[in-house]
Amino acid sequence: MGDRGYSPFQGGTNIFTFKDSLALSRGKHDFKVGIDVRANQMNVGTEAFQDGFWIPGAIGNFSG
Repeated sequence: MGDRGYSPFQGGTNIFTFKDSLALSRGKHDFKVGIDVRANQMNVGTEAFQDGFWIPGAIGNFSG
């Protein structure tokens, strides 16, 4: 009965990345190093139970 608990839902995820590498050759030696970083940011805009909720058998009105 009624709306679902988290409606309306607005969401999205930002993904930030950084990647770099370095390769060196010195005589008989080869050096390779690198880095790869990824950061996720979850953006959520929701209103939990904005219209209140109903528990069958409970006494009283539980509204948010």
